[in-house]
Amino acid sequence: MKEAIQRDSHVSGNALGQSCRIQRVWLVDLSERERALVMSAKNAFSRAVATQSGVRVGAAVETENGIYVGCNVESVISGLGICAERNAINHAVIHEGEVAILRVAVVWEKNSSIRPCGACLQYISEFSTSKARLANPKIIMLTADSDWVEISTLRDLLPEGYRFGAVVQ
Repeated sequence: MKEAIQRDSHVSGNALGQSCRIQRVWLVDLSERERALVMSAKNAFSRAVATQSGVRVGAAVETENGIYVGCNVESVISGLGICAERNAINHAVIHEGEVAILRVAVVWEKNSSIRPCGACLQYISEFSTSKARLANPKIIMLTADSDWVEISTLRDLLPEGYRFGAVVQ
């Protein structure tokens, strides 16, 4: 199986339907810190409540002070559920207050290339800046039972996010 998937970069669609660069690498090729982030997301994935879609998702966000996890929690009422990525960010905010996200890992159940939704990408954008700089966190995406990951950045997936009344360029 490992021989069938080569390390590569390919083009995929972003939140605006535009082409964006996605890098595919083996999980073992990630840094130790990135592997820890992925394992945290996998642990959160196991707690997801996906009663409506049947798609469990786990996420982990890394800040300067630690790793925080979240999972999707669905409701029978549309709009009351929350995505894993936003849950993880909320977890970080509860523990740290003001946060600046450095990296995000997202793990899902289905064997397909899904991406964080536009709402989650915008939320990541709003919590990925420090007081002095605009950040472009790495986003690591994988299927729960996979040995390879797809890597992109926030700006590749959401090139024109909103920021306090202005469009981020």
